[in-house]
Amino acid sequence: MALIFFGGAVTLDLFFLFKLADSEHRFEFAELKCLKARGMALPIAALALLTTLVFTLPNQIFVPDVVHEIKPSGLLLGSLIYALAVLLVVFFAVIYSRCSVKQIFLSEKTTYICSLKKGIVYGIAAVPPVFFLTAAMSTVVTDLGFVAESQPVIDWLTNPETSLSTRIVIIICAVVIAPVIEEIIFRGLLFPAVLKHNSFIFSALLVGCIFSLVHFHAPSFLSILVLNIFFCAAYSITGSLITPIVMHMIFNGSATFIALVVL
Repeated sequence: MALIFFGGAVTLDLFFLFKLADSEHRFEFAELKCLKARGMALPIAALALLTTLVFTLPNQIFVPDVVHEIKPSGLLLGSLIYALAVLLVVFFAVIYSRCSVKQIFLSEKTTYICSLKKGIVYGIAAVPPVFFLTAAMSTVVTDLGFVAESQPVIDWLTNPETSLSTRIVIIICAVVIAPVIEEIIFRGLLFPAVLKHNSFIFSALLVGCIFSLVHFHAPSFLSILVLNIFFCAAYSITGSLITPIVMHMIFNGSATFIALVVL
């Protein structure tokens, strides 16, 4: 099943490469101007980033060394509190900008169904290059004499001592809750705020570096940065946050599947 998925994803990538080579059918960032116009003020962007740091930094400092110390209820509760905090940031953004949630995160030109479809297609296409880049970086890190450690979430999933209930909660948090929260923060609020006075390349790279750093995993820095650029590009194409959210879910779901089945 994994081979079929990757085979289809690589085929899709080849199709996009041929499309990019054709000057008449290149991708257009049709909603880029719209994203610039809806960019939040710096105080809102700073609040969004601060909220992320408040919830992610302690998790990296106090990572449990023993699997049985991980409580499913604690993981789920922490994720829900994080989600509530992000909703409060969105509330402040709505009040500050005097715009509705739909005006901040969605496009009038792209329907929900179209955003969803493009999210699925782009999400599948993003998996092979990012996974290959991750494998290449792990090889380089190993060749340099360092240990290419996996992210704690992957270690928890692959550890035989991890209970089924803990695995289920980790999957829900990684595949459903985290993509929604992170896309609201980084694509929905932070990216348009930076984009408001800068180019797409600069904005995507800056937000990508921050996005990579908050994951606190050096071997994955470059691959997460590239993944962020894919998310920003897709958001600039559709103007709907649904697209990068679906892409993020597909990528995290693929990583989780490989961790459980292949590793």
